[in-house]
Amino acid sequence: MTTSNKPPVHKVSIGRITVAVWQRDSEQGRKYFSVTVKRSFKTDEGEFKDTSSLDADDLPNAARALEAAHAWILEQAVAG
Repeated sequence: MTTSNKPPVHKVSIGRITVAVWQRDSEQGRKYFSVTVKRSFKTDEGEFKDTSSLDADDLPNAARALEAAHAWILEQAVAG
């Protein structure tokens, strides 16, 4: 499997939650997908940052974003 600094192949953002879909290709040409979840927040100094920690009220948006990312991944499998 190769590694690189490629950007995500797909992103879903709902509210302050973003799910990124990453594609990895095996040496045999098979595609694998993984996801990361992040929440944006504003610091006391007014700077925007990201964290992987979610508050309880972030969970519904995270669930919707993950469901949308999953649907996109399944579409890629069908598209071949």
